[in-house]
Amino acid sequence: MANSTHHKTDNNTQTWGVLGSYVFLLLICPAVGSFLGVLVERLPSGESLLRPSRCESCGAKLKIRDLIPIYSALVLRHNCRTCGQPFPGHLLRIEIAAIVAALVAMMLGGSALTVALNAMVFWCLIALFYTDLTPILDKTLASPVHYSTEFFRSFLIRFLRYSLTLPPFKISGSDLTFV
Repeated sequence: MANSTHHKTDNNTQTWGVLGSYVFLLLICPAVGSFLGVLVERLPSGESLLRPSRCESCGAKLKIRDLIPIYSALVLRHNCRTCGQPFPGHLLRIEIAAIVAALVAMMLGGSALTVALNAMVFWCLIALFYTDLTPILDKTLASPVHYSTEFFRSFLIRFLRYSLTLPPFKISGSDLTFV
């Protein structure tokens, strides 16, 4: 009897340990995403990773309160506090993608170490993806909102085309109509 009680306590401790590591991972995700954004912005152009962040439009040094991932973007509406010009849209998307990557790593399961390593691999892939994608987007799209809208529309149509091709939907080309 004492053995089964001891075994239950070990399982509870392990469960809380894994849950705690998941919570910690989720809490650091926005900061990791923010750092990935710095890498994507600075490494291709050879800029220093150590220089303080600044607005690309007016050159104003960003204060600590302007650098809180996701929260700052929401409070400032993703604009510079000094000049009001918008920050690049991909920075917020990278922060959100870092959270999504950690959630996917958690869904894949495994030990806390395995989940953390999977998240790190996904984060590296996000950085590589955006490093390759950012120059293309800067040249071809005038607005991050346009890109996000087009991406969502394209994703939704493809999802519906392959997954939900039952009535009352009719999908023809890139058009979605209700029958």
